[in-house]
Amino acid sequence: MVLSKPLPYDCNRHIIMHMEPNLRILLSLRCPSLQAADKSVPFKCQKLEFKENETTIDEVDYKVGIHIHMANKNRITEHIANFNRSGGLNCDIDMVGRRDWLKLRDLYPGDVQLQPLREGQRADDPIFGDHQPFLQFTVKYQNEEYIERVEYTKSLIEAYIHINSLLFGGRSEPIRVKHLQLRADILRLPKAVKFHSKEVDARFTTANGFEKLKEIMKASSFPLNLCGVGYMSNDWSTFEHPVFRSARCVFIRNEENNQPELFRRLLELPHENITVQSRLSWRTFQTITENWRRTQRKVGTTLIIKRVHTKDVENVLNQILQEWQHRENKNEDFIVHLYQDKKLRISSGDTHEELPRNPRLWDNYRNFLKLEVIDVDNE
Repeated sequence: MVLSKPLPYDCNRHIIMHMEPNLRILLSLRCPSLQAADKSVPFKCQKLEFKENETTIDEVDYKVGIHIHMANKNRITEHIANFNRSGGLNCDIDMVGRRDWLKLRDLYPGDVQLQPLREGQRADDPIFGDHQPFLQFTVKYQNEEYIERVEYTKSLIEAYIHINSLLFGGRSEPIRVKHLQLRADILRLPKAVKFHSKEVDARFTTANGFEKLKEIMKASSFPLNLCGVGYMSNDWSTFEHPVFRSARCVFIRNEENNQPELFRRLLELPHENITVQSRLSWRTFQTITENWRRTQRKVGTTLIIKRVHTKDVENVLNQILQEWQHRENKNEDFIVHLYQDKKLRISSGDTHEELPRNPRLWDNYRNFLKLEVIDVDNE
């Protein structure tokens, strides 16, 4: 009988280095002999996303929640059933089954608070009837799910921190990510974890969020190639922070009724490539083009307005047809004179996002309008 020899340590490290990240995590957890090699090799992935109690690595979701088991299945409410189907309640519960929102404010070693927590969450009704909560761990990839439930003996936050510690804890090198997406107000991370990424979509709306971001990012990540921020209100300090201003491209979300002020501030930014989600009036469009003409923006300067309402796009294009000298290229983009031999190319189209279920919403957030400065020879 010939016994196979285990691979030497350096060989294991080389294999692990080139392994798909989620398979690498699975093997490391199931084979303790590989853990030392796994922790010593830089962990790389294409996309890493943090949400409340959920971490996604390259389209594989790792989520914790609280599953409510009812002794009498006929007593379960639609409210609880919906949460159970989606992986469980997203917050710890009290003795009668109401979500304890105050526990979301608890901070643990390694936690990074990017954004002030929201106030005024609605109180739940108690869960009537004999019920038992379980901590549920869900791993989901496409249509496949692995679910494990254990006794509810620790808080939901502690359980989530434990999961992130298994994924990222103890690594000797920064976690290298092509696109890092942060959708949680508080990141529940192992102590001393660091990331390296040139694309960060952080969604916070205050300058303090950037200071917190720097605590977990390797200095070589900056300047960023892409920086995304959250929904703008009346706090414009985000636009003044060096991390935001030094980024090559920026992505700005906007839901407030502040369209003129938003675009006034956008025109003061140094970036040549800006993407923004916003409404757009003809007057605001005129302000943008007049500014670009006066400041003689460089060739390649681009502004993309995403999720703009259909009627906004139609209004702008109709006004161009009626009031401006223009022509159309083979792609049906509008070409107008900007300054000297520079032109403005105006293109629009469908963002091809999934349609909302309510047909009355189909005209909203379904289009984009792109403005780009071009040479006369590059139409």
